[in-house]
Amino acid sequence: KEGGEEQQEAQEGNGDALLEVVDSRGNPARVAQHFIDFKSKPTKAQQQYLSGKQISPAEIEELPMYRHVFGEERLPGGRRVMVCPPWKTESDVLQIPLRHLPRKKATSVDQKYDRRAVNCQKSGIWHKISLEDHRLILKVIEGLLKVREGDYVFDWGSGCGHKLRFLADTKKVSGFGVDVSEKSVEYSLVNTTKANHFCRANGVRIDEWIPENYFDHALSFGSVYHVYNRTTFCSVIRSMVRVVKKGGRVYNGWTENAEYRRADIAPCLRDLPVTVDIVEERKAFAHVPVFPLKAQQTIPNTYSIVITKNEATQPKFWKYVPVSCTTHKCEEVPYPSS
Repeated sequence: KEGGEEQQEAQEGNGDALLEVVDSRGNPARVAQHFIDFKSKPTKAQQQYLSGKQISPAEIEELPMYRHVFGEERLPGGRRVMVCPPWKTESDVLQIPLRHLPRKKATSVDQKYDRRAVNCQKSGIWHKISLEDHRLILKVIEGLLKVREGDYVFDWGSGCGHKLRFLADTKKVSGFGVDVSEKSVEYSLVNTTKANHFCRANGVRIDEWIPENYFDHALSFGSVYHVYNRTTFCSVIRSMVRVVKKGGRVYNGWTENAEYRRADIAPCLRDLPVTVDIVEERKAFAHVPVFPLKAQQTIPNTYSIVITKNEATQPKFWKYVPVSCTTHKCEEVPYPSS
């Protein structure tokens, strides 16, 4: 392009200059600092989409507002690969509270799992839990989500990529995963399957770039508690609801009351068009030979959340989080007056 056109394009949309970056597969990409371009000239399809109408994934991929989100490469299932966001150390690093660290040495979540990533080719990043145990756990999750052949699944906290690899093997599913561990993502891209794509990204900020009403299902197992904040926990669960289509399901597992109370799930989701089920993991995973236990537990005290999205959503749902939580409880926040 001529220099003038290049400069004009860089100034369109949200006003951020385009960055020359490399995505997780090593492909050159041109992205903006803020990915969803609400200032682009809307098409009829985009107006319908923003009003809450469910449109097809192929139509979503062509919307002007997502012109910085999708690359030209496609996964075997036909979905366009999403461009990975630049990693911002100053804002994307999640610190682990010292009370959770036996050695009381400052450590971030990505540092912890970068160290564990050396085990990706063996049993994964979980201590004492084999890949076969993980396969059995995922079989239960697959049933709770009602995954069908050819579905497109989002994995929040994808680790070594094993969950999406298992689904690709058994259900011919394509998937997209995000994780804060650079080494885990590197392993996932090289050693799992080309049916899936992975990005190193802060899962707390997926609303900034991942499309709404797009995936068939979303899942997370043993990951969301790493935000170490109950209000943020609620926000992440809502973000997972946001990205799935009407009729899709969201699964989050391996949570205990000390991290987010069962009683606070309904207030967190009270304004969304969803149906919520809480599954006790002591029963659901009783057949798994070695199921992971929380610290100082001898039997599972954890629970899973299964959320069915009954209607397509629209941006108004994500303007606020309807609860404000302290260490011990969550309280409902009134709706904004405007």
